[in-house]
Amino acid sequence: MQRSGRSFPARKVDMMMDEFDRKPQEKRTDIHSACSRTQPRHVQKPKKKRTAKHVVLTVIFWLALAVMLVSAGVLIYELVIIPGQSHKSIQDFQSIYSRPNTSSSETVNEEDPSVLPEFLPLIEKNADTAGWLTIPNTTIDNPVFWTPDNQNYYLRRDADGNDNKLGSLFLSAGSTLQPQAQVMVAYGHNMEDNDEMFGQLLKFKKLDFLKENPTFTFDTKYRRGEWKIIAVCRGSVAARDEGSFVYYNTSYSDEESFNAFIRNARTRSLFHIDDDVNYSDSLLVFSTCEYNFWGDRFVVIARKLREGESASSVATGKYEVNPVILMPDSYYALDYIHETAPSQETVDAAYEKFYGTGEAASAE
Repeated sequence: MQRSGRSFPARKVDMMMDEFDRKPQEKRTDIHSACSRTQPRHVQKPKKKRTAKHVVLTVIFWLALAVMLVSAGVLIYELVIIPGQSHKSIQDFQSIYSRPNTSSSETVNEEDPSVLPEFLPLIEKNADTAGWLTIPNTTIDNPVFWTPDNQNYYLRRDADGNDNKLGSLFLSAGSTLQPQAQVMVAYGHNMEDNDEMFGQLLKFKKLDFLKENPTFTFDTKYRRGEWKIIAVCRGSVAARDEGSFVYYNTSYSDEESFNAFIRNARTRSLFHIDDDVNYSDSLLVFSTCEYNFWGDRFVVIARKLREGESASSVATGKYEVNPVILMPDSYYALDYIHETAPSQETVDAAYEKFYGTGEAASAE
């Protein structure tokens, strides 16, 4: 019996041909699928969305960086540029000033003194130049200015008159040059972050430094002079201390008031200094800031060497620490100071043991 249709081998061949026809299409489909899953290399992945926290942290970082850069700039300005400008100004004056090697007892026409020749170029550079101060073993080798109509003009100006927070050394309005005041008072800054200007005076807190450097030179534009330190004190311009130690007077009407001032200064001095200062002497007072309380001042008092005296003749063997120092009332009022002012009897006893008897200074 003959079967209808194609034989088995023929059907198998047909099936193989159909499969052959399908494979290229399937292969192409597979290739397109693979391509659709693979991105080109130049296409970037989408960025993640920045959170609020990330934004805040970024802002804080840039603000902190800005603060740091501004702070660094301020420090450079305060600690490098300002002192540099001040030094340059002083060096310009130093380059045209030369003190002659002459005795302080040089005769001067007191009625009509002439400007000393070494001051002429200084005055030409700055008409406010009043003198020159040099203290051994310090950086103080500076011009001193005087503006009687505006005493504090150089408080924040350099030697050229330019704004500078370090200021310059200057005399009080009452520290006249001709006729010369009985007491001249000089001011200068003591900056906490450096030892410019009168910050160098704090070296005299040490007895050894005082004994090694008991004298200095200060010349006005009319008179040369060598000076001997006679007291190193703590003063105050605070209201509660008003009248207790007025170290900035430039004259005393009589010998009694002068001697009372000297005794008061000695009771407040850090050291007992052997000296026979008297009413006929010229005095020079230095005042600068201290920072234990508002109005705190560090005060150095000196007298001019007399004719026949010299720096080499000053004997310091009897200098000693004052065992009973009378401080300003504001000092004893400080919370961390656990002491009271010494009694008048104690002050008098310490004074008279070293200097001998005399009218007592007030211990108020």
